Amino acid sequence: MPLMSLETRLPTCLVAAMTVAGCAKRADTVVPDAGAVGAPAVVSFADAVAAASAQVPEGVPYEVELETLDGKDVIEVEFLVGATVREAYIDPETGAVITVRDEPPDHTEQTAEDLQARADLVGTAGVSLAEAATIGADHARGVAEEVEFAVVDGTLVADVEVRLPDDTVVTVFVDGVSGEVVDTKAGE
Repeated sequence: MPLMSLETRLPTCLVAAMTVAGCAKRADTVVPDAGAVGAPAVVSFADAVAAASAQVPEGVPYEVELETLDGKDVIEVEFLVGATVREAYIDPETGAVITVRDEPPDHTEQTAEDLQARADLVGTAGVSLAEAATIGADHARGVAEEVEFAVVDGTLVADVEVRLPDDTVVTVFVDGVSGEVVDTKAGE
C-alpha cells in the first residue's frame, strides 16, 4: 500500500487511545484539539477494527493503518482469510465501512502457506491491534500510525510505528501474546 504524506496523516490525529501534541485523550478515541488543522477524526483503531470485522467475520485482523483511498483519508484494516488478504476501508469521521475488497495476489510477497500460517498464529494473539497500538504509543510517547502483527522467529509480534512530537518515527515491538514491549528501533 502506498504511504500517505505526513501532511495527510497528521491533521487527522487519528489513533487509538493515546495523546500527543495536538490531540486530547478520551477513552479509546483521540479527538483533535480545537486548533488542529483538518477535519476532526473521531474513530479509534479499535472502533475501525470492530466495524470492519462485522463485514469480514471470517477474517483475522492483522494490520490497521492510516491510509488514503481515492484521495480520501481512511483507516485500512487488513484481514487474513485463509491464504487471502482482504482489505476493509473505514471512514475516519463516521466509522462507516466504505468498501471491502481482496488484495490482488501480486500485491503480497508472501506465499499462500505463509499467509495461512500467519493467520493461524495471529488467531492466538493475547492483545488486539488496538491494544498493541496503545501500548506502543504510550511506550514511545507518540501517535501510533500503523500496527501490524508479524511472525518473528516463530513468535507473534505487533510492529507499531509511532510518530513522535519531534516528527521522527520509531517502531515499538510488542509481544503479541503478553503485550510486553520487547524492542524499540528508530526510523521507519
